[in-house]
Amino acid sequence: MDNVLTKLGLSEGERKTYLALLEKGPSTSGPLAKAALVSPSKIYQILGRLLRKGFVSEYLENGTKHFRASHPRAILDYLGEQQNELEKLKQSTEDILPALEAKFEAKVEETEVQMTRGWKGLRNTFYGMLEDVGSGGEYFVIGANRGMKQDDRFSRFIKHYHVERNKKEISANLLFQEGTEIQQKWVDAEMRFMPSILQSPLQINIHKETTEFVLMVDDPVIFTIRNRKVAEAFMQYFESLWVQSKVIPK
Repeated sequence: MDNVLTKLGLSEGERKTYLALLEKGPSTSGPLAKAALVSPSKIYQILGRLLRKGFVSEYLENGTKHFRASHPRAILDYLGEQQNELEKLKQSTEDILPALEAKFEAKVEETEVQMTRGWKGLRNTFYGMLEDVGSGGEYFVIGANRGMKQDDRFSRFIKHYHVERNKKEISANLLFQEGTEIQQKWVDAEMRFMPSILQSPLQINIHKETTEFVLMVDDPVIFTIRNRKVAEAFMQYFESLWVQSKVIPK
C-alpha cells in the first residue's frame, strides 16, 4: 500500500497522515499528528498538501477545524487530474521542442579552430587522430605526402605511427599525391594516387567531426577544424577523388 501511495507522489508524512485519517476517522490536527507519528509543527503543512491533492477534506465543528479522509476512489480522480496535467505538459513540451532543438543544433555546430606548428605539433596531431578515432575505427587522408623536401624525420615518425595505428586496428584510407615515394605497404590501409594535377605540400586528414589541414613544410603548420558539417563536406570531396584515383597495389 505504501509503495502505491509513494508512486502517486505522496511523501512519507502525507502517507502516514492519510492512512491515520482512514483508520481513525475525522480528527483535529493535534490527535491526528500523534496518530500519524508526525511532528505537530508540520501537520498543517502536510494537511495543506493533502487538501490540494484531494485526499483530505476539512470542516468546522463547534468552531474547531476538523479533517477527514476523502473516499479512496478520490485517488482515481487525482490520477485523472495528473494525467490531464501530463497531457498538457506533453503538448507544451512539443510546442517548444523546435526552439530547443534549434538551440541544441546551434551549440553542436559551433566551430572550434586551432593552429599548431612544428614537428611536435605534427606528432601530437597524428597521435591525437588515433585517440579520436579509437580502436577499430578509420580515417581518411587527402594528399598524403612527405613534404616539400621529402624530410627523413617524417619518414621515421610515420613508420612508428603506423605501428601504433596497427595495434589499435585502425583502418587508413590514403590518397597520396602522385610521385610520392611509398616506402612500405601498411596493414589495414587502402592507398591510391590522386590525379597528378593536384600537387601541393598540403595534406588533409578527416576523422569523425574533425578536419586537419597539414602544411608539410620545414616547420609544419596544422590547422584543425572541429565541425561536423565541415568534416562531412570534405568526406564528399574525398569520395569524389577516390573514384578518380589510381589504386596502389598491395
